[in-house]
Amino acid sequence: MIETENMIKEGAMKIYVFDIDGDLLSIPTVFYMEDIKTGRILEFQSKDTYEVLKNMENLGLRFHISQNNSMRNFIGKHGDKALLNDIKRVEYGKSWPDFVRCVNEGSIFSIITARGNSLKCLRLIFSNFIKNNVNGISFELFLQNIKNNKIFNRLLEKYYYKITNNNKILDLYINNCCSFYGWNSKETRHTLQGLNKDMTIQDFKLLALKDFENKIRDIIKECNIDNVNEFIELGFSDDEELNCLTIKQYFEQNRGDIFKRKIYYTGNGNKKVIFS
Repeated sequence: MIETENMIKEGAMKIYVFDIDGDLLSIPTVFYMEDIKTGRILEFQSKDTYEVLKNMENLGLRFHISQNNSMRNFIGKHGDKALLNDIKRVEYGKSWPDFVRCVNEGSIFSIITARGNSLKCLRLIFSNFIKNNVNGISFELFLQNIKNNKIFNRLLEKYYYKITNNNKILDLYINNCCSFYGWNSKETRHTLQGLNKDMTIQDFKLLALKDFENKIRDIIKECNIDNVNEFIELGFSDDEELNCLTIKQYFEQNRGDIFKRKIYYTGNGNKKVIFS
């Protein structure tokens, strides 16, 4: 069990950005590829997605019928059903302790994933993690510490002042404070300005991160939040090195604004800081 103390002080503000597969969790969702020579249909798990798709030609693989068919367990209603089943058999990744800390201290997070699940499904899963005290998460600590989160409090005061029910507080946190982005999600394609079908996963991650940062800036401005610490601590984690290096370049070019940023690379079974 992971223990987390009440670490939030008045004025402190932290936000976290996570990937799902390979970073937070190892989920046994299956995808299918065709062996070009034999025509056999081979099964792979989500943790292998990046390496398989990056090396398709060298591995002698191609999509079975189409990309959507090969990745059907990650997309749309069928993908949601598969994820809700597969989530019962997850293993926890290198960033899971940071997610536990984030929730228990009442900080805000964003999920940026290549999955094509509905954002409603992703919100439900992460809400259930919190509500059900999964693997170190404490719903009680969350409820205690979210009261010290300035962004949450301003949104509560401005729009939702009548909310007192614990589950409604969690809904406000998940739906209005935290952000979810899916590279292959229909909702993300319709709402994330600048996203197009030819964009790489690295460019998508950067675009979603910028959108999340802008959302935080807008809330701070709209709700007249005085940031006592003069900066917001932002931690980004991912298990793919190229994603981290793309974000690192952006972070290096934007030092000195309201965010104090860190990048954690969580690939190959390790976790290390590559930018601070």
